[in-house]
Amino acid sequence: VYAVPFVIYPPNPPAVGSGDTIGLRTALYFIVLAISLITAVTAVLVGRRLSGRFGGWHAGLVVGAGYLVVMVVVMALLPHYDEVPATFPASVLYDFRRASFLTQLTLWAVLGLTLAELVGRLSRTAAPEA
Repeated sequence: VYAVPFVIYPPNPPAVGSGDTIGLRTALYFIVLAISLITAVTAVLVGRRLSGRFGGWHAGLVVGAGYLVVMVVVMALLPHYDEVPATFPASVLYDFRRASFLTQLTLWAVLGLTLAELVGRLSRTAAPEA
């Protein structure tokens, strides 16, 4: 959800970049996000169909490669922005982007682990009743 759009449109510190293009940059970010999510859901659905024919491992490799190809083509077709001034310290930009990525990684990891635990508990309690 976060890592794929991060590759093409990484975050900038506040007040860095042109304010005139923020609307367009935000729209492009959400376009990449939507395409990534739609492609991922499609890959999962296609992978489930292919797993009966090719096995789970090979189906996963095929749909993973398909997802990667689609996203590389999308990223190649969309415009790129580099609005960070040349005088802006590279170490500050790197630290900001690293902190942003690690914050999102922590958020999604906690949400994923919490959901997995709750679903696991729900499935254990639902099994004896059936």
